[in-house]
Amino acid sequence: MNLSRALSVLLSALLLTPPGAFANPLGGQVQGGNATIQGQGTPTVTVNQTSDRAIINWNTFNIGTGELTRFVQPNSGSLALNRVTGNLGPSQILGTIEANGRVFLVNPDGILFGAGAQINTGGFLATTSDIKNSDFMAGRMIFSIPGRPDASIVNRGTITAANGGFAGLVAPGVRNSGVITANLGRVALASANTFALDFYGDKLIQLQVGDQIATQVKDVATGQTLKSLVSNRGRLQADGGVVQLSAVAARAVVNSVINNRGIIQANSIGTQAHRAGRRYVAGRRREAAREGRRHAFGRGHQGGRARRLDRDHRRDDRAQGRQDRRVGSLWRRHRPDRRKGKPAWVRAVRPQGLAERNDGLGRFRHGHRCVRQGHG
Repeated sequence: MNLSRALSVLLSALLLTPPGAFANPLGGQVQGGNATIQGQGTPTVTVNQTSDRAIINWNTFNIGTGELTRFVQPNSGSLALNRVTGNLGPSQILGTIEANGRVFLVNPDGILFGAGAQINTGGFLATTSDIKNSDFMAGRMIFSIPGRPDASIVNRGTITAANGGFAGLVAPGVRNSGVITANLGRVALASANTFALDFYGDKLIQLQVGDQIATQVKDVATGQTLKSLVSNRGRLQADGGVVQLSAVAARAVVNSVINNRGIIQANSIGTQAHRAGRRYVAGRRREAAREGRRHAFGRGHQGGRARRLDRDHRRDDRAQGRQDRRVGSLWRRHRPDRRKGKPAWVRAVRPQGLAERNDGLGRFRHGHRCVRQGHG
């Protein structure tokens, strides 16, 4: 076989190979800050970052099964922005990302975290929205450049942030069926084209006024149209911290803006400050969010207990003699047989509202089928 024919065969094979088959990120170029990249094209890629902030543009950012991409950063507050610029489709993360600091991954075409993916960082953000280099280097975390309007991020793996860190997924469509953990920190799933990141406020993701999802969003894993802009069927855990589900308005037809069928856990943690776990659910459309089957919210240092919210459980409530009392626009449900009439647990129902806030003592504001656990 002559050289030209061999090259032709090789090129054809490369064109027919799906992007996810390539191991580890390729084509990295440092655009801001100071960093070096070692091991491109091998099973282990190491980014040695020596400045507090660094920007790296990649042609592709895929990690195969058993592959590792590691960021060695100056400290836990350091930031590495990884931007995919190759226009070769969504990133497929099937292996491991490790970092002692915080990592951003931006791909306008979408990102898939497979069932075997392991993300272990000080903080982690995956998004289809981009940020200007000047804003990032100046500490202005404003992601003002939208990605594809039909792009999505799907997590089937395990994303873990260090205690006090954050883990966020932001795209027009977001679906989680894996496990995302940021104890004493913040976990956020958000549907948006543009947003701002707030490291210090209660809500990690600040949605932009006037933003809306104007088209149907495709699931990056299945290629099917997403029925909900934000969907959780896995586990979101931020004990002593905040879990946030939020979405902008949807012009396209969807079954629900936010659909939680999984577990959201934000228990209190036993510290001197008695950190209280909080959960926010906010959507900018009239339809209410679908509630998950289990929730756990704590009070003081004792933590919360999960309780099912399905129809059988509600029938069981009536059979045990619990009583409903209307308080304003909410319903408060009591069990008079315990603690002399004090509620053993309370459900607040506001038919057209969304669960938005737990103030740390088990009380909800603007609630939709929410639960207070523990004794009153």
